[in-house]
Amino acid sequence: MAKTMNLKTCLILVAIWAALPLTSAGKIIYVNPDVNGRIAIDHNCVDLSIIPDRYLPLATSLRALFRHASVGDGINWGLDCLAGLKPTNSSCSCYTPGKYDRSNWILENRGNPGSKEKVDDLVTQTQLRSADFDVFMMKFCYIDALGDSHPDWDYYRTKMEQLEADYPNKKFVWWTIPLTRDGMPGTDWFNQKVRSYCAEHKKILFDIADIECYDPNGVKQTNAQGYEVICQDYTKEIHAGHLNVPGRIRVASAFWHLMARIAGWQRGPIQQAIDAACDGDTIIVEKGTYFENINFRGKNIILTSTDPNDPCVVAATIIDGNNLDSVVTFAGTENATCVLSGFTIQNGFDYNFDSQRGGGISGGSRWNQPRTRATIRNNTITRNYSEGGGGGISYCDGLIEKNTITGNTSHYWQGGGGLYFCNGFIRNNLIVGNKGFGCEGVAGLKACCGIVQNCTISGNEGGVWGGVDYCPAISNCIIWGNSPEQMSDLATPSYSCIQDWTGGGEGNIDADPCFASPGYWDSNGVWVDGDYPLKSQAGRWDANEGRWTKDEVTSLCIDAGDPASPIGFEQFPNGGIINMGAFGGTTEASKSYFGEPVCETIVAGDINGDCIVNLKDFAIMALHWLEEH
Repeated sequence: MAKTMNLKTCLILVAIWAALPLTSAGKIIYVNPDVNGRIAIDHNCVDLSIIPDRYLPLATSLRALFRHASVGDGINWGLDCLAGLKPTNSSCSCYTPGKYDRSNWILENRGNPGSKEKVDDLVTQTQLRSADFDVFMMKFCYIDALGDSHPDWDYYRTKMEQLEADYPNKKFVWWTIPLTRDGMPGTDWFNQKVRSYCAEHKKILFDIADIECYDPNGVKQTNAQGYEVICQDYTKEIHAGHLNVPGRIRVASAFWHLMARIAGWQRGPIQQAIDAACDGDTIIVEKGTYFENINFRGKNIILTSTDPNDPCVVAATIIDGNNLDSVVTFAGTENATCVLSGFTIQNGFDYNFDSQRGGGISGGSRWNQPRTRATIRNNTITRNYSEGGGGGISYCDGLIEKNTITGNTSHYWQGGGGLYFCNGFIRNNLIVGNKGFGCEGVAGLKACCGIVQNCTISGNEGGVWGGVDYCPAISNCIIWGNSPEQMSDLATPSYSCIQDWTGGGEGNIDADPCFASPGYWDSNGVWVDGDYPLKSQAGRWDANEGRWTKDEVTSLCIDAGDPASPIGFEQFPNGGIINMGAFGGTTEASKSYFGEPVCETIVAGDINGDCIVNLKDFAIMALHWLEEH
């Protein structure tokens, strides 16, 4: 996609890179929503394992007619191999009979007449057998484009368009021409015509030439003139291009991708970009709604919106799981350089009770290792559902920070509505308005055994604990307004504001945190969003107005966090001690109030901002002496 890089775009990219972990240098891939929903099967569609199992029977049920010649015979053999019908072949013995059932897909060798006759044959077969099939397709042969010759593009296009108009309830698949080892200018000319037309008009394209010309390592094969050639790994021939066993399995696997996509599997542009990316690459996604269920597949890449620090961009860059599966899935092997940042992640649905993977973001499973250590930052995770695990985020053991996790639901009897079995560093998250059904369900956080720091956990409704259960390391948090109970006693929190808390722990308080405008459940059981900065007479950040505003009261959660915690980016005056809650340590932390008008002058040595340099400032400095962060 062509991009014009202006100054604003450059500054945004600098901000993105500055906020992300360092990775090896890689390319930048841009994604836009214009290609969303288009089906284009190419060399990125040859991994059979990434097709979700639930789509296999849907693809199998489709009745397909494919008219072909000799190369098609090889594809037919490959489909039989995947179906477990070639058990004596060593390359096929690993495929379980019945899993990849292709019995409704009829591949017929129509012989090898001229190119126009092949098109006419498809028209005739559709007219005669329209009631018998859902999907129709044909392909040309490599002999139709030897040298400079090629099929009549206008003839092919006109006939295909007419079929689509005459049979609107049927699917018609456009194909490129298979390649030879030599490479032909006529083949390249025709294939480029097909590709550009299908991309522009969102046709279903099976790009067999693209599948054939990339080697197993993803390197494109061309001849000295730059024409595409079939990779020698997929054929034994020197001047032709009939498929050998690896080639047959490769193209047959892509055929399964085709049928699964037609059956409803959404493999949208974000997933295509992930599949094309390598470790160290950055994928920048433009604003729009992407109906996808994406999988990082173990790649240590950065997936980000155009500006993850802008709430308006986050709200407008949506990955919607369409209630089909988890919205985002990690393989579990990703490290901290893998980043997901700046998206609204919604309508995920973990339908499988046994897998317990999670509705919004799934980093592994409860029972199996490894679990991802990817960085999850600056996202809104909302309206996701899990039948057997966590509604919002599950099994993620990396850094989880500055996310809004709201409106998620777990139906599992031990599940967690917001976060479930996440054992990483969980900080500066807003976890509000989630539900956890079940006799031991928890709405906020369940069994997160890492560090939970500076989170606001409020307005969650659970089966037994509304806020938190079995999260042993909690500090600088606000746990308030959850139902039926705030927190189990399977933890020793510190420097946190916990409603009705009578347990142990240093520095805890039980005082109204004075949120700017807390959310609530209306009479219909619908969550109404709130605003959670802490009120302050010195000033709190109003994101809606884009300015600081002063209140008549000051929250007791300001300057009440762990004195040993760094204050981070809290603005002056900040009291020299971190605030409790999700905004503590950030530029949006509410300001400290010392009972008098806010000091407008920054005095050298005045660390806490009370306009006086005294022993309080020295005590704060001494506490952090020689400290590194």
